Amino acid sequence: MKNKIDLSEFSNELLFILKIINGNLIKEESIKLICSRIDWDKFLEIIDFHRIYPVMYMELSKLDLDLIPPFVMGKLKTKYRNNVMKMLQLCSEMEKVNKEFTDRGIRSIHLKGPVLAKKLYGDISLRTSKDLDILVQLEDVRKAEETLISLGYVTDERLLNVWKWKSHHISYYHPLNRTEIELHWRINPESSSASFNEVWERRSEIVFSSNPLYLLGNEDLLVYLVTHGARHGWMRLRWLIDIDRMIQREWLDLNVLIKKFQNDGIDHLGGQAIILVSQLLSTPIPEELKVTLYSNRSIQLAQKSLYILNNTFEISPNGDILESKEFKRYIFSLLTTKQKIQYFINRLYPSTHDASLLPLPRSLHFLYFPLRPFLWVWRQMKRQYF
Repeated sequence: MKNKIDLSEFSNELLFILKIINGNLIKEESIKLICSRIDWDKFLEIIDFHRIYPVMYMELSKLDLDLIPPFVMGKLKTKYRNNVMKMLQLCSEMEKVNKEFTDRGIRSIHLKGPVLAKKLYGDISLRTSKDLDILVQLEDVRKAEETLISLGYVTDERLLNVWKWKSHHISYYHPLNRTEIELHWRINPESSSASFNEVWERRSEIVFSSNPLYLLGNEDLLVYLVTHGARHGWMRLRWLIDIDRMIQREWLDLNVLIKKFQNDGIDHLGGQAIILVSQLLSTPIPEELKVTLYSNRSIQLAQKSLYILNNTFEISPNGDILESKEFKRYIFSLLTTKQKIQYFINRLYPSTHDASLLPLPRSLHFLYFPLRPFLWVWRQMKRQYF
C-alpha cells in the first residue's frame, strides 16, 4: 500500500490498545491468544503515559470480556474517576479566570483543556488535561499576567525584554489549588501567519455555565492540534485521537484548511498527522487531503514519530522528551528553511533559563546578551555534575 508505515516494532500492548480504540477487539477470533501475550502492568503504563485512560476505561466497559484482569479495570476506573474530579476543578478555575479576563477587557481564547474535551468528546470526563492553555493578544500579556498574579498564581519564569519573539508562552502555577496555566501570545513557538485579531474573528464559542468561553475556529484548531502534536513527536496517542475526532465530525472546510497548511508552509505536518491517524486509528481521510498533503517527507516524518509513540520517555517540565538526541533531531527535521534560520537566531537571545540561573533586575537585562555563552556552559556543567 502506498504511504504505508511500518508498525512491526510496536509492542503487543500498544497494538492491543489500538485494537481497543478502533473497536476491533470484539471482532478478533484470537482474542484469548492476544490477551495471553499482554503484560498487563506494561499495558497500564502505556495507557497512563499516553493519557488515554478515560477513553480506554469507557471502551473496555462496553465489552463483556472476562479476559481483562479485574485489577486492570479497577485501576482504570480509579484513574477515570480521578480525572473527572480534575476536569471539574479545571472547569471551575477556567471560568474564574475567564470572568476576570473579561471584566478587565482581556480577550482570550482557550486552546485546549475542558473546552476541547467538551467540543470533541461531548463530555469533559473523556479527555485528560493537566493545565489550561490561554491565548491573548501580545498587547494584553502584561495585563493578563497581573490578573493571574492577583488570583494567586506565581511563576518561576520571567518576561525578559526579548520575550515577545524568544518564547510563545509562560507558565503560571497556583500553589493552593495546584492549577497550572500556560499564557500564550502566539499559538506556536514559530511565528504564525495569522494574527490574534484574525483567529479571534474566526473563533468558536462554548458555554459551560453563564459566561461564554472561546476556542479556536475549526480550521485554526486542527492546524494547532497538528503542529502541537508534531512538535512533541506525537508521543501521546491522546493527540491523535483528538485529530481523529475532528476529522470524523466533518466540521472542516477542507479548502480553507488546505490553504492554511500551505500558507504556513506546514503541508508536511498535515500529511504526517493524517497518515498517522489513518493507519493507527483507521480514520477515513477525505481524498482532497490525501492528494494535497501526502508527500515523501510526510511519510518519513510519520515513520520517525513511530519510535517516539512506541516508547515511554521521561518528560521535561516544558513537555519535551528529556535528554534525547533522537528527539532533538526529529524536531529539527520538522522545521522549514525559514524556521531553521529563525531557530538559530533565537539561540542568540537570552531565555528564561538564563534569568533563572542568574536573576538580574530589569534595568540590567541587557547583560544577558554578553553573558549568554557563559550561562549556557554553566547550565551544561550543572546538568553533568549536579
